Amino acid sequence: MKCNNCGAEIYDGAPNCPNCGAPVQAAPMGNSMGAGVSSFKSPIPTEYNKFITFAGAGLIFLGVVIPRLLYYKESGGGESEKESWGVFSGDLGIVKLWAIFLLIAAAAAVAIELVPAVKDMVKSLPFYQFYAPGLALLSIILIMASGKVKDIRSVISAMKKLKSIYAGFGGGNVSISGGWGISFWLILLGVIALIGRGVLGFLSKED
Repeated sequence: MKCNNCGAEIYDGAPNCPNCGAPVQAAPMGNSMGAGVSSFKSPIPTEYNKFITFAGAGLIFLGVVIPRLLYYKESGGGESEKESWGVFSGDLGIVKLWAIFLLIAAAAAVAIELVPAVKDMVKSLPFYQFYAPGLALLSIILIMASGKVKDIRSVISAMKKLKSIYAGFGGGNVSISGGWGISFWLILLGVIALIGRGVLGFLSKED
């Protein structure tokens, strides 16, 4: 190694430069190991982290309150949208509970981002960045796995397959569509945003 003061060669372990007497400064870890391992630098500026959290939480909130988790639409016979199922609709039962969990996850993510006292309470826990996103992800998985939701989607799928038969029995020129509604996609995008925010915080060793 070379002296930072005069540039003279210094043997390893020497406390001072033999030429000028300047104290030897240890090389940074990255330099002493060649390429080294540097801390992760987020490609997104830190000031946008709160925006990501707010966007994710806002999308989840909108997805929960907009009653379009599933939909079925029939056209050709004069009908408009026949049915619409929301996360708080009466016939979805346990899905209401998962919707409440989604709201809790969104509120927790915002609280950790905005309230220093809340962040101080959880930041000593391992992987704290993923608690709120994890709850939101689990909730949407449980919604998708709900027996009632699966039954409704099965009926919609069957009706799509039988639309030609339906038309042959006097149904006219019928077009049937249906599946996940806007509510589902808003929630999904919100969950993805919260997970992305957690990953950025974890990789940057955010305190």
